[in-house]
Amino acid sequence: MTDNGQKEASWSTTSGTSTLQVREAVDHLPSARPQLVAAQIHGPSAYVILIRLNGSDLFVEGDKGKNIGDLDAKYQLGSIFDLQITASNGHILVSYNGVQKVDEANSGSGDYFKAGCYTQSNPSYGDSPTEYGQTTLYSLSVSHT
Repeated sequence: MTDNGQKEASWSTTSGTSTLQVREAVDHLPSARPQLVAAQIHGPSAYVILIRLNGSDLFVEGDKGKNIGDLDAKYQLGSIFDLQITASNGHILVSYNGVQKVDEANSGSGDYFKAGCYTQSNPSYGDSPTEYGQTTLYSLSVSHT
């Protein structure tokens, strides 16, 4: 949201620079399907990229579920990481703990950032209704220039 919650956020990967910086940890995963999305760029109708944890594999997921960049193949729950996602000049750059890991060409508009805990499981995947995912956001900032 922008304008104090009055307008939906919406920006383009080809105009200006939009940056999300987040310091975060994934603390808990559901047991039957241990998957969670910790941050993302979402477009007007679907996601553009996801920062996804599957078990201990933390990676960037692009269009149609494709892994477009490994962040940490042996991520341990509770480990704090710094993530930066920048969209500019028709590219999306993803840095993990200060090291650029992804440079993905992308031309889109109507985009916005999301960060938090988006579990990828429910009882239909075998998890009980009491299962959960959990993240901790230590800091978060978004800028558009």
